[in-house]
Amino acid sequence: MELISIIITSILLIFALYGLVLVLAGMTHKNKEGKVSELPRIKVLLPAYKPDQTFLKVLESLKQAKKNHPVDVFILFQEADQSIVKESQKFGFESVEKKFSHLPGNSYRHALQFLCDEHLDENEHRYTLILDKDNIMDEDFFDRLANVSLNEYHIVQGARKPLQTSEGIQLFDAISERYNDLMLRKGKLQLGGALEISGSAAIIKTNLFKYAIALMDEKAPGYDKNFMVKLLTSPVKLKTLFCDQMVVREEKTAEIENYQSQRLRWFGEQYFNAFFNSKSLLKSAFIRGKFRSLDYLFTLVRPPRSLQLVASALLSTTDLFNLSFSYLSLPFLFNLLSFVIVALPIMEPKQVKQLVVGLNKVVFSNLIASVTCLKKKYQNTFIHTR
Repeated sequence: MELISIIITSILLIFALYGLVLVLAGMTHKNKEGKVSELPRIKVLLPAYKPDQTFLKVLESLKQAKKNHPVDVFILFQEADQSIVKESQKFGFESVEKKFSHLPGNSYRHALQFLCDEHLDENEHRYTLILDKDNIMDEDFFDRLANVSLNEYHIVQGARKPLQTSEGIQLFDAISERYNDLMLRKGKLQLGGALEISGSAAIIKTNLFKYAIALMDEKAPGYDKNFMVKLLTSPVKLKTLFCDQMVVREEKTAEIENYQSQRLRWFGEQYFNAFFNSKSLLKSAFIRGKFRSLDYLFTLVRPPRSLQLVASALLSTTDLFNLSFSYLSLPFLFNLLSFVIVALPIMEPKQVKQLVVGLNKVVFSNLIASVTCLKKKYQNTFIHTR
């Protein structure tokens, strides 16, 4: 039993130390700004599956943000209410209605492939931006983008921030998003790696975007992680940038059912790629010398952060009762330190109770999602969430 505890502790310690190093590196990262310059032509793609009234706010924010920048917008309506379609068309953006739910496989991948084939030309639009149907763009988004010398990069990732964090689950989701920004974007860039894209608000070179979409696995249950695998295993050495001043805002779900569906898709995609694409990532790392691929594989195999925190806390209970400190407590110490660094800046003292309530729900939900996400019924599909 003691040996098993030491093995589990060692595994958790590796992941905890990895996370803490990236968080600390992310805290030292500074945004790079170049000279203000005219943007190359950008195509904003909005794959809108059953959009609601929030989508109209998204379009209004996009209209305000694009100003005189060379930005074109294309909306792909999927199974949309006609009243929403009619109101959306008043903004004057190009659009089309199409269904993909009858096709086998990931419907979102079908939508993106359709956009690449029919409505995206790298000779006309040098960069592409995917925007989710609930992403409300800050008015200065493209003004900020004009300050980062876009032409020097393959990818520039913006920040996703919550509209509100009044509920426990919303608060925990916001903390998770900040973890991602510090660890997977700022931290990796600071240590010389490539950032990991988010599902939206990433400005990507169009030829690279089309290349990766064409290679995506048909059974992969999501988009961004499988897309990232294809980029990292390509011949291109990615040059990426994270700009947390380019902001899109979204309403985080307060309902555990919607949260679990979201995590089911995210974990499903994470562990699908860890399992089915490990060979290509290892080959890229050790044969082509692209060790960013190895780092990404390590990121894919890590357990959910909430489960790491709880599991490491349970291992340290013996030390807590004995008022002592041993090897078993190290993972919890590192996880707790990371959590405090990430969570404190976006929390108020009165929200501690909300966080505890949210954490209880989230841990159980994440445990279920991480155990069931690789079931065959979740592969070859895309779980849409509100």
